[in-house]
Amino acid sequence: MTNELILIKRTRRAYSAAFKAEMVAASQQPGVSVAGLALANGLNANMLRRWIREHVDGANSSSDRPTISCGPSFVPVPMNDTPAQTCQLQLQGKTVSATLTLPVDALDRCVNLLQSILR
Repeated sequence: MTNELILIKRTRRAYSAAFKAEMVAASQQPGVSVAGLALANGLNANMLRRWIREHVDGANSSSDRPTISCGPSFVPVPMNDTPAQTCQLQLQGKTVSATLTLPVDALDRCVNLLQSILR
């Protein structure tokens, strides 16, 4: 018996862009586990996560692709030009004092709170 050294060259598998796109699209479906999808297709989960990250990064940096909007990024808040009327309450205790400034329309909502504090 002779001692022979057999060298086996490891090769990386190459995946087509279409296959990568198919896996990324499948991973975006609701309830899909990235690890489970990778395992079912004979892939390493970290590699599939990298493909997803590269897809997202590529989509964000590409200026020739249309922007998909899921809703307004700014919600306008109506503002009245007239300032709200305020009421100032001063509470004085033996060791504590407090001043509370409230809009007049909020006083009705604060009455119960103030009564429970003062009891």
